[in-house]
Amino acid sequence: MAISREKKVQILDTLKKGFSESTSVAFAKTFKLTVAEMSEVRKDLREADARIMLAKKTLINLAYKEVHGEDLPAEVLDGQLAVVFGKNED
Repeated sequence: MAISREKKVQILDTLKKGFSESTSVAFAKTFKLTVAEMSEVRKDLREADARIMLAKKTLINLAYKEVHGEDLPAEVLDGQLAVVFGKNED
């Protein structure tokens, strides 16, 4: 099912906020995770003051480019992709 333009704008804004406010960002391949495993990952990340976000690669790249002024490397954009945003207060 296609997502609406408004939803895409909302996702883009959330991604841009994550890229600009996080102290660490990681990219993860998620194609082999079950729903239960992904729920466990989300729970563990919340405990570490981090979060994972799944989005279309085009939106991830666009948000990254708007915040950092360059495209993500092609090897990062290969396959199913999730972004992990972390805030290290140390």
